[in-house]
Amino acid sequence: MRFDRALNRLRLLLEIQVCAPLTARAPGGDPLGAERPIARTAIGGVAVPYVPGASLRGVLRAWAHRWLTRMGPRALGDPSPAALVPPAERHRRAGLEARLFGAPGLRGRVWVSDLLPCPADAPLDALQPPAVLQRATADGRLVEALAPGITLTGSLVLTNFQTWQLGLVAQGLAALNRGAARLGGGGAHGFGRVRIGHPGLVYEQPANTAELPLCLMELVDADTAAAHGLLERGDLPAKFGDLRGLSRRFEVPPEQVSEWLAAGQRALEALA
Repeated sequence: MRFDRALNRLRLLLEIQVCAPLTARAPGGDPLGAERPIARTAIGGVAVPYVPGASLRGVLRAWAHRWLTRMGPRALGDPSPAALVPPAERHRRAGLEARLFGAPGLRGRVWVSDLLPCPADAPLDALQPPAVLQRATADGRLVEALAPGITLTGSLVLTNFQTWQLGLVAQGLAALNRGAARLGGGGAHGFGRVRIGHPGLVYEQPANTAELPLCLMELVDADTAAAHGLLERGDLPAKFGDLRGLSRRFEVPPEQVSEWLAAGQRALEALA
């Protein structure tokens, strides 16, 4: 198995409802403005506030670490230096958190887009920047935040992943939905409460494979799986896909996304 090419790929669409002021700090700052300004990007010449994808990825990683500590040494991996170790052995030695989110010398499997207050295909002439609140903290600092009621859109992509890794992502998203985790800064002050929906999901695997979705363990041979230390297989929901060039593509509607997340969580629980 070569991890420099995609054997499977999942794109999970994100629709995030802001339920409490949400702040994601921008690098630097305006000495005449807020001491903690919100991140902004230029879209069609308009400065639009957004939440960097790294902010959501960081929350998911922190929650994954918290969940995996229950599994002990198996989740932590081999701490010995891996600089001179071949890539397959490096992956086999890695802890479960590093296998998903990456570590020095080990590529991560999850990527999160920046979260924008408008759909990616929205016409630029109709773009209206959302309201930004300014709040004073107890020590007198001025903080900028997105106002409740705003909807952010983005996507999360998993590449060359096992089903349990989808489950680990689902655990973090569920924690955000029930308020156990918060997005952005200021969670201790009530900031960052969100609700996350999924307008759809797309799964892709090589075109020369089965008509139904296959997990990574079914896409590689036994020797490759053993060399990389892949864990138990986790079956994906049955669904017929369409051929698109070199890939077989499975488009999952919003009402069926929960079945895929549940499949990931079952695979994750099977490891505990």
